[in-house]
Amino acid sequence: MIKVNNFFFLNEDVTEFEYTRDLNYFFDRILTHNLLFPEVSYKIIGFTKNNTGQTCAVMKQPYIPNYEYAPQILIETELNKRGFIKTVLGKGVNFGLTGYTNGIFELSDAKPQNVLRGENGILYFIDLDISIVLISE
Repeated sequence: MIKVNNFFFLNEDVTEFEYTRDLNYFFDRILTHNLLFPEVSYKIIGFTKNNTGQTCAVMKQPYIPNYEYAPQILIETELNKRGFIKTVLGKGVNFGLTGYTNGIFELSDAKPQNVLRGENGILYFIDLDISIVLISE
C-alpha cells in the first residue's frame, strides 16, 4: 500500500503542534512506528508534491489482504498484551486524549479504521498517532 504524508505539522497555521515544526518529528514517528509494529513497517520510497503544491513523503506499507476492521475490544486486549494501558495521555499531539501508554510511548487513534484484523486473526496497527514520553539522557 502506498501512502503520502504532507507534513501537516510543519504548517504555521497548526498552532497546537508548535513543538513539532521539525522534520525530526516525522522521522521519529516513522522509526517508532516501525519499532512497535514491524509487521507493517513504513518504508520511505521518495518525495513528491501533491495537487496543492505541498511537498509530501511517499511511503510504502505492507498490504493486508482480506482484512476487516478490528473490534475495539480486541484492539485494547492486544495493546494490553504488548504492555500498553488505557489512560488519559499527557504528551505531544496526544495530550488530553484517551489512549494507551507503556511509560515510554503514548498511542492514540487506536480505532478500528486504523487497526486491521487479517484473515489469520492477527491485528495490524497501520496508522496510530505516537508520541515519545520517555527520552533517556
